[in-house]
Amino acid sequence: MDPILKIRRYEGQTANPAAVFFGLCLCVLLVAYCTRTPTEPIFEQDIIVNAYLIVGHGIDSVFIGKSLPIQEAYSEAEAAISTVEISITVDGHAYDLTEYDDRSGAYFLPEDSLIVTPGKTYHLEVIADGRRVRASTTAPGQVRIQSLNTDTSYYPYPEPEKATRFEITWNPVDLAAAYEVSIISKTPVELVDFGMDQLVEHRLEAFDYDTLKAFWPTTDFPVGKNETSIEIPWFVFGYYGAYTLKLYAIDDNLWDLAASGVVYAPQSSEYEQPVYNVEGGIGIFSAVSVDSVHIHVKKQE
Repeated sequence: MDPILKIRRYEGQTANPAAVFFGLCLCVLLVAYCTRTPTEPIFEQDIIVNAYLIVGHGIDSVFIGKSLPIQEAYSEAEAAISTVEISITVDGHAYDLTEYDDRSGAYFLPEDSLIVTPGKTYHLEVIADGRRVRASTTAPGQVRIQSLNTDTSYYPYPEPEKATRFEITWNPVDLAAAYEVSIISKTPVELVDFGMDQLVEHRLEAFDYDTLKAFWPTTDFPVGKNETSIEIPWFVFGYYGAYTLKLYAIDDNLWDLAASGVVYAPQSSEYEQPVYNVEGGIGIFSAVSVDSVHIHVKKQE
């Protein structure tokens, strides 16, 4: 049909009154909704658990606290809960934890009274503010770093061929849901050279090196449970000097929390609610094993 004829066909038609009325009502509702004063969300306080059991070590620094309103600055002292009944049960025997004298909300067992053992399941129970919180974890086997190709390497600038990437291997670990590598700078004093002198010369008029001081002295990243080796990427090293490289074998609880976007996927819209595996509260109750080596990143002369 000729577009002109099609337009003329509709020129003589009148609008449906019901449709017009519906459209006006919809517009009024939209305007009313958009001009409504927003209300603040209702704050619901949760009990927080923060506890890591380390294979081969005792039970130390189990923190119990409460969530605080988002508009308040966080303070561990304000969040801590001291009037707590807290116990950890393993093999049918319950151990009551004691609060530190100098740190509110942090609980422990006397040294050597209970050593975290691979393959055993630990059950946490907390009664705080009239609420009961439970969680459990099964400790993975002991991870051992079996080889390190070099303990010293030059940073790959300005000559990349002078640099050797650090590589570690380790044993497969029973009951490990995944692994985590942690790179910790011992002396975060001098930032590595990222080639910013060339960037300034060719692309920027000026560069403020203070912006690079946001680099954390510690960097963590996950490794799949079927892996037993990794080359450490250079981007995790923000400073020249000595580092401790820690390798963790982590349990299901820590992996679930990490994979649900809290640690490793903060920009993902797929995960709305973190997976805590804490009944009656939020947080983490996890068992891990760990091994470490020392490495050094040198500056090219």
